[in-house]
Amino acid sequence: MLDEKIRQALGKKIRLYSTPILVKNLERGRVYVFSSDSEYVWTQTRRKLLQLVADQTSVAIANNELTVELRSKERQDRELEIASEIQLRLLPRQCPMIEGIELAARCQTANRVGGDYYDFIPTNYDQLRQEQEIKRGDPATSVPWSIVIGDVMGKGVPAGLIMTMTRGMLRAEVLNGHSPARILQHLNRVMYVDLDNSHRFVTLFYSEYDPKTKILSYSNAAHNPPLLWQKASQTIEKLDTDGMLIGLDPDSQYEDGQTQLAPGDTILYYTDGFTDAVNQKGHRFDEENLIKIFEEGCQRYDSPQDILDYLFKQIKAFIGSGHNNSDDMTLIVMRVNSNS
Repeated sequence: MLDEKIRQALGKKIRLYSTPILVKNLERGRVYVFSSDSEYVWTQTRRKLLQLVADQTSVAIANNELTVELRSKERQDRELEIASEIQLRLLPRQCPMIEGIELAARCQTANRVGGDYYDFIPTNYDQLRQEQEIKRGDPATSVPWSIVIGDVMGKGVPAGLIMTMTRGMLRAEVLNGHSPARILQHLNRVMYVDLDNSHRFVTLFYSEYDPKTKILSYSNAAHNPPLLWQKASQTIEKLDTDGMLIGLDPDSQYEDGQTQLAPGDTILYYTDGFTDAVNQKGHRFDEENLIKIFEEGCQRYDSPQDILDYLFKQIKAFIGSGHNNSDDMTLIVMRVNSNS
């Protein structure tokens, strides 16, 4: 139809030949040959030459689009790399030295940017100024520290951005000196509007450890309850309180909880990437297995780092070689020194 309109526009004396330019089986244009020579014959050779020109044009268009796509992907990869670097820098580079306890932590993301979050937060301004100077081997501090773990629903850059926002707001809130429940209540109210617009939520377990009394105060916003292994009784209990997800309801109420720790007691903070891990047969690792290997780790090892390494080794063996977990996995292991 288009060829006929062109022929009419040029006049009846003009001979017109064309062939489509196909890219991925879609017509992206046409190549035209015009001739005013009445004796011009459209031979098979000329048809092949015209088709060759059309095919070369198709290749050029496809290559150009591929180049544009690759450059776009390179920019996206670079942006993801930058986001990943920023997120890693925001997570603690090392565990603080706190009098009477040892700590070990690791966050293993499923993607470049993850939604898991953990932190060790100074509870006063003097600690905040000293935080950047904390190095392994420095004298342990005897003032309270906050130990927190959380998980943003979702994955990738959006979850990473919310994790970053949560970190900043929580750190500011901790300095106000409120109880764990009040801190979560304030955090929920501040973050509600942004989380409601994003249709995402945050689970968070917030705790404060006082080295002088060995009391752990805590409050839970629907996160997986940490596991407490009590050395004296060789039993495990869950640390939990009632509380809704951060960002679900601006008027959510949270409860305070406390536990008295004793020498040798060990606490495992974790995200659901561990219990939701699936092996090649489609079986979940689940909480029961986590409790089992945590108990084994506490009985075998004295060092929190050794316990943490043992847990990651066990989950890796469960998932299987060559098979990656689809969710972020984060652990914090805290042990009260036996001689404290």
